[in-house]
Amino acid sequence: MPKRYVECDSGFSFFCGDWKITNGISYSIIKKDSSVKIALSFVRTPSGAEDNYLRTAVNRADTMHHKIIYYDSAFSKQTFNADHVVAITRNCTLPYKNLNNNRVFFIARNGRCHIELTYLYTDKMKKKIEPEIERTLKTILKFKD
Repeated sequence: MPKRYVECDSGFSFFCGDWKITNGISYSIIKKDSSVKIALSFVRTPSGAEDNYLRTAVNRADTMHHKIIYYDSAFSKQTFNADHVVAITRNCTLPYKNLNNNRVFFIARNGRCHIELTYLYTDKMKKKIEPEIERTLKTILKFKD
């Protein structure tokens, strides 16, 4: 668990307001000052359906205001021991509590599952979220071989 974070409510889902389905949150942690919440959803993918995570990411992305980030295989392997990682921002008109902003990482391991790692954060964190993501991303999860 990243420093300055504690476990918090799990087993919830939130309505983004973009009319796209949001998976239920299986586990979440929150920064002690409540400025960032990191939520995880685990999605089983049937064998041969590894590309579904990419379609889901593209479908949910706010491509009018943000770009889709496709990480290379070296980053995916080193950070998560995964095969693919894609990051998007959603256009949520219904924020979760006071966390008005988001970044979603779709992390896929072929033949296993894909994980949605969602950062929800306040407006005050908007300018500081990149270093926070960089600081915490590598400490949250990693697929075992």
